[in-house]
Amino acid sequence: MELVNAGGRTVYIEAQKKAEGQVKFAKDIGRLPYPPALDDILKDEGALNEEHVGIMEIPLERVIGTKTAGRQEAFSYDFLPLLDIFSEFGAKWVNLYNAQMEEGFRDPVKMYEYMGSFFVQEGNKRVSVAKYLEMVTIAADVTRILPRKTEDEAVKIYFEFRDFFRSFPTYDIEISESGGYEKLAAAYGQKLDGLLWDEELRRSISSSFYAFKKKFDEKKKKGSAISVSAGDAFMLYIGLYGTKESAALVPDSILDERVTKLWREYEFYAGTGKAKLLYESNDSDSYSIRTVGLFRTPKYSKKNPLKAAFFYRGNTLNYKWTRDHEMGRQKLEEHYGDLIETYPYENLQNSEELKAAIDDAYKKGCGLFFTTFPGMMAEARRSSIHYEKSSHFLNCSIGETSNVVRTYYGKMYEAKYILGALAASLSTSHEIGYIASIPTYGILSDINAFAIGAALIDPYAQIKLSWGLKKGVDLAEEMKNVEILSGTLDRNPRDPSREYGIYRRDEEGKLLSVAMPAWNWGEYYVRIIRSVLAGSYEREKEDGIAVRYYYGLSSNVIDVLLSERLDYKSQKLVDGLKKAIASGQINPFGGEIHTQKGVLQTEGRLSEDQQISMDWLADNVMGEVPPLSEFEVDDDFLAGMEKGDLVDGEVFAKGR
Repeated sequence: MELVNAGGRTVYIEAQKKAEGQVKFAKDIGRLPYPPALDDILKDEGALNEEHVGIMEIPLERVIGTKTAGRQEAFSYDFLPLLDIFSEFGAKWVNLYNAQMEEGFRDPVKMYEYMGSFFVQEGNKRVSVAKYLEMVTIAADVTRILPRKTEDEAVKIYFEFRDFFRSFPTYDIEISESGGYEKLAAAYGQKLDGLLWDEELRRSISSSFYAFKKKFDEKKKKGSAISVSAGDAFMLYIGLYGTKESAALVPDSILDERVTKLWREYEFYAGTGKAKLLYESNDSDSYSIRTVGLFRTPKYSKKNPLKAAFFYRGNTLNYKWTRDHEMGRQKLEEHYGDLIETYPYENLQNSEELKAAIDDAYKKGCGLFFTTFPGMMAEARRSSIHYEKSSHFLNCSIGETSNVVRTYYGKMYEAKYILGALAASLSTSHEIGYIASIPTYGILSDINAFAIGAALIDPYAQIKLSWGLKKGVDLAEEMKNVEILSGTLDRNPRDPSREYGIYRRDEEGKLLSVAMPAWNWGEYYVRIIRSVLAGSYEREKEDGIAVRYYYGLSSNVIDVLLSERLDYKSQKLVDGLKKAIASGQINPFGGEIHTQKGVLQTEGRLSEDQQISMDWLADNVMGEVPPLSEFEVDDDFLAGMEKGDLVDGEVFAKGR
């Protein structure tokens, strides 16, 4: 007797053909053609802790396997049916299909969740029907199996997700970046403290995410496939457009345009995510060279100059960082004369003011946009995506990378290495003070280079580290007995300048400046503009790789200046080290390096990326990196800061 009616037979045969195609494809590429069994995956793990999550809607795309191997080969890897249509299995499958089409499934399936993926314990055929119908979610009674806590990055991220789940019980938002869930919480003014977030807020976030995900998935289905999860993409979206305006309330055409414009960034994060560091510019000045296609104007002249805008967080009167960049802009105009026209914008304290300034500069015809503060990266990225190929943005920072915004910074650690050696040569004791403000990326490489430079002259040198913006700190008290000090006792938290001088205490106890590191932003800007005029700016870009300029002593963008109080011996020491570093004979992070936690390397040298992302302190540094919560910084300072700008002591202390 026929077990399946004609209509059901047609549906089942179609599903079966798709399943057979999936099996063939899987075998051709050497992967398991059937759903994996969780018991097989965990067979060597021993007993693991479980926790009952409860009944909830789960994303069907994350259902990847079965709990046991019993029914494993009845389905293709994506749960489509393989058994004969006239079998009992086939009949039950069709009945479930009909039930779903008429009234929907009544009972939830039973699932085990492990590391964010789901494995079916009961209800394989219901999952199969749901997969065939391309349903988005399915009701499931979920039990979570907890992995063992290890230093594996995936395990760390999973437990971060578990903390997030306690406040926002959903499996829909999948983030693959460590710290991502905490960043999501902070974006909505929340914490991952185990307390359930307000239901209205959770509903608002969900509706925004679903609206975004719909557009994101549509784009992927059109052939623009990338491996970035919708959760990771959503994080970038809210990082650029904020959380005040839900994606669910954005007009469909505008949301579609935003996702399309963001695709270059998604492709960057889905690819290598690497950055190409450029150390030198070998271009020579040539005013006759034409640049075609990169900017809106193919030729630059007195009548048609290259226009560039400079955006400052502070003003030239109160902020040295702004003043130095402004001097660089003026030197740029002086160097190229009528060939270039620049526009400075000061006191841009928030993203709205920066956006208005960028819009104004664009209307003036600017093609280059220099954002001179790390916290401007988010708006630079957003504006770059908005204006696309009509404009080119650069951000003065070291921690963040982007496929649409180039970054530029200096090897300040080279100057710090020299200053450390100089400080040790001037000290009559083995203790040298060092004051840093707040742990932005690059600060640790400055501190460590200083310590290593000091040890070059005095193997017993100890660097006493204090943080100027730490709550409750009394720098004058902490450093009252220090003879030689790097840094100032009074820091403006809005001024990111790293020109901490070297000071020596005189007989009356007064600190006198004897040396300081110096930025030469004028030389930096001249080099970048030179690459534009020479045509190499465009050639520097490679698909999927961010461009970061990272110049130092050899490019004359970093220097060390000495006071007249020092004699010629100090000058000879500094000059000798400057030449050795510029020529490559000395690398501050070459050879054997010991950290507070042990030996880091015995030979070779750290790569530039390792130096930039440094998360350790040298063994002769007395101090630590406190959590960011212990610093006195206002919202204006932190506004726009990305994860890559700040080193969190809580993360730092957990070890590497």
